[in-house]
Amino acid sequence: MIYVDVFLPVIDKTYDFTLDENAAIGVLIEEVAEIITQKEQCKFDGKIKELIFCTEDMGNVMAKNKTLMEYGIHTGSRIIMA
Repeated sequence: MIYVDVFLPVIDKTYDFTLDENAAIGVLIEEVAEIITQKEQCKFDGKIKELIFCTEDMGNVMAKNKTLMEYGIHTGSRIIMA
């Protein structure tokens, strides 16, 4: 488990998350989206399956079948969800 910041530019908010660095990114996106919608009591305008994670430092779109570990994401990293 690692601690990361997830930034949503569409609402200009950052959230702290503990994520499994070995889980598929597609699964993590769904989990993060669900938690944020519950916290903010809102829905994403688009489909959750269309959301992506990007690395903040390199701007790479992360493949949903890969893991955070494969992208070198570690505790303290910041991820952009768009």
